[in-house]
Amino acid sequence: MFLYNFLGIAQCSELYWQLLGKADKRQVPGAKVALQQNIGLGGAVIVALYKQGFPKTSQTPKKEVAKPTTDKDPTIFKVYKVFKILEEAMLDDKENIIERVRGIYCFKVTNAQGKEGMWIIDAKNGKGSITFYGTGKPDVTFTMKDDDVVELISG
Repeated sequence: MFLYNFLGIAQCSELYWQLLGKADKRQVPGAKVALQQNIGLGGAVIVALYKQGFPKTSQTPKKEVAKPTTDKDPTIFKVYKVFKILEEAMLDDKENIIERVRGIYCFKVTNAQGKEGMWIIDAKNGKGSITFYGTGKPDVTFTMKDDDVVELISG
């Protein structure tokens, strides 16, 4: 079944809804292709043919992705040792790097076993601190794999 639309660009949404079968009372049964055309004053022409690109995909229910489980033991993460070294360097900050950084960063880390841990790096207050499951409100949150964080920080 072909569906024609002569009303212009504003009707792109309607054509899209028709193809997805979500046009409620306006739905054209069996719509598979939609044609839009608009011949305006001065000779401007818009012609567009719409077809649902992946009809099987849109009918497939979404699969549940297992969420990582949290763990309260920071030592099961490779990044734990790196964050400890970084924390010591922050406390011994003789070059006042913390003064220049001034931010709170959150690292949500997932290890190879699927366990998730979270560190808050507070480089905004005092000499700074790194806290496992800290309560500071981060300016930036990074969600990464354990190995990737180690590589990122190690250079």
